[in-house]
Amino acid sequence: MIDKFRVYTSDYSVKPRANLSLKPHAINQSTGRPVSDAIAYIDTSRKVHQGKGAFHNTDHFNLDIDQYGYLAIEFNPSKIVHGHNYFAVNKDGLNTAIDTISSEVHSLGIDFSINALELSRVDLARNAKISHPYSQYAHALEMALHPRYMPIHDAETDMGYFKMANKSRQYVFYDKLQELRKEQSIEPESIGIQTPFVTRGELRFMNPRTTKKALGLDTIG
Repeated sequence: MIDKFRVYTSDYSVKPRANLSLKPHAINQSTGRPVSDAIAYIDTSRKVHQGKGAFHNTDHFNLDIDQYGYLAIEFNPSKIVHGHNYFAVNKDGLNTAIDTISSEVHSLGIDFSINALELSRVDLARNAKISHPYSQYAHALEMALHPRYMPIHDAETDMGYFKMANKSRQYVFYDKLQELRKEQSIEPESIGIQTPFVTRGELRFMNPRTTKKALGLDTIG
């Protein structure tokens, strides 16, 4: 299943009414002035908005305009359709999520082509119902998941969580039911999950080059 998208573009416009928050520059304590006059964006009325960037976050997406002028949007199709990311979405659900993102971002006052958005990150995921608590598998995962191109210092381990990562890919395994309860405030039984133990495995392609090479995809379209 697709767990998450991060998409970006430099081809967009921002209307004067756009509901965006600016990332303020640091202030020089001796002068009381901003340390930079960099521009976050210029709206369609040609008004300049200064800052390190701009952003807008909702339950459905996180939007960011960086210091180089790129607009990025990160979203999880399953959360848009189901309200959580335990269950996968089918093709119709994916299209619904993409249409929702397009509509909601346009309503902020930002115009762009949804199909032209380029992929900078794609997370694939799968849930596995297991017979014992995640903790009993953690050591085996650490032993098995050490590709030669991912040094040991790039591994992260925590209670119910394991990650191997480099700049291109991440391999992540964790206790999915614990994550639902702690991070999403959802009791598994409330969404029909009856099994006591579920491990989530995720493969994350972390940049455009890796995403295109692995999946043959470069845009949402």
